[in-house]
Amino acid sequence: MNTLGLPELAGKDELRALQLERLRWAVRHAYRNVGHYRRTFDAVGAHPDDLRTLEDLARFPCLSKQDFRDNYPFDLFAVPREKVVRLHASSLRTAGLSPHYRLEMARAGHLNALKMHVECDAQSADDDSRQRAARELGHHVKSLIGITIDIAVHLPGTLERSVGKAKRVHDR
Repeated sequence: MNTLGLPELAGKDELRALQLERLRWAVRHAYRNVGHYRRTFDAVGAHPDDLRTLEDLARFPCLSKQDFRDNYPFDLFAVPREKVVRLHASSLRTAGLSPHYRLEMARAGHLNALKMHVECDAQSADDDSRQRAARELGHHVKSLIGITIDIAVHLPGTLERSVGKAKRVHDR
């Protein structure tokens, strides 16, 4: 590593060596501590000691959406359950709604108001379906975090698309 020990100042070879070192630690840790990874690595004959180059990573299976569904949360823990401090799980999936949303925060005096703008899917664009989805999502939010929010369900393709939360959360 460079004299300052900063990865951002490392040369290409130093950076690849650091990446491999950290990757080997992560794969070894997952194998030793996460049941799902131990089983899937063993099933394809991959062992953490086999990871000698960055190219060797291709031998190790990745977590699929189905793996996540089948094993979340308990069989993906990398620490014993008694050491888990907090577990957050949320699925606000609501029939008829798409994953495109925007949160709008407004203040009136000392009070905050939260409004969620979410798009419906193409099959649920009629007024009745949109109102039903808004009520259901409002109920999910209230039961999950205990607050009441205003929900506006919009037609497909009407909300601005963004990457990350930068444009999804508007503080007014």
